[in-house]
Amino acid sequence: MASFGLVSLVTVAVFFAGGFLAAVFFAGGFLAAGFLAAVFFAGGFLAGIIRPRTLRLLHSFQ
Repeated sequence: MASFGLVSLVTVAVFFAGGFLAAVFFAGGFLAAGFLAAVFFAGGFLAGIIRPRTLRLLHSFQ
């Protein structure tokens, strides 16, 4: 009986650790996706600001 209790305890611990790791990976993926979205948004925003100005500068040089 003692060994059965130990096995069930280890099984529960393994499942708990697995669930914890899955949660960590999910959170990491969510953060990475959010970070990438923020980078792309900032890049597009900056490009939208910079591009018209650089085009105007190029036209003024011509």
